Amino acid sequence: MKQLISILLVFTVLLGNIGLTIGTHYCGGQAVEHAIAFGNHELGCGMQDIDICAEPTPDADHIQAAACCQDATLLVQAEDGFTPAFADFSFLPALAAVTIHFLFQLFFFPETDTQSPQTYSPPLLKWDIQSLFQTFLL
Repeated sequence: MKQLISILLVFTVLLGNIGLTIGTHYCGGQAVEHAIAFGNHELGCGMQDIDICAEPTPDADHIQAAACCQDATLLVQAEDGFTPAFADFSFLPALAAVTIHFLFQLFFFPETDTQSPQTYSPPLLKWDIQSLFQTFLL
């Protein structure tokens, strides 16, 4: 489990430094194509060069239609001047004392073996409760 988490964290740092581009191509206001790539990736449906949508509609001559195709890209990348938050380290005496205490206990006072249930024998009865109260299971 720890190895899997370590590998995932390594890939997260690697992708943050390389940069990951998530692109979506919209045609006529509808999302047509999605792509995830390393770097800039051009998306298209083949209709970018056609000017059908740029012509005015006969019903509304004063409204110019927007272009049919649009690309939206999202670049995920770490900043160039990124400095980790743990760069400012301050000494905490309480943390050091607790760490030394637990390490001291770990190495100098190892855990004693407790008696396992297999070797435990119950104590002898002083009285036989069933005979004393005359209660028997049938």
